[in-house]
Amino acid sequence: MRLDWSTVSLTEIVSNRILVAATGFMENSEMKFERYDHNDDKNPDRMMVHNNWGKAPILCEDILLTLSLLTNGKTIQCFALDLSGCRKFSLNYNVIGGNVVIPFNSDSKTRWNE
Repeated sequence: MRLDWSTVSLTEIVSNRILVAATGFMENSEMKFERYDHNDDKNPDRMMVHNNWGKAPILCEDILLTLSLLTNGKTIQCFALDLSGCRKFSLNYNVIGGNVVIPFNSDSKTRWNE
């Protein structure tokens, strides 16, 4: 992992449907960071891009994640989603006790899962 942290969000999009998004470091292709040099700056590691924002596609680091959800015995389905939010394919998961354990990895080629 390029950063020491990642962002993982779970959002209920409609009743009983949860969107799971996991991202690491993100930037535009060909984006150029420059050190911010200002005599009064107290943070020498401060960076900026000026007008060098780059272009598509956006580059995003994969996050390996195992999510464990308490389901109280309810049947669930898990899907990898495409860029439009449509289901691409089912994801495998395990049931351990009353929990569903879902491994998210780079095999699904997406950052969004349901």
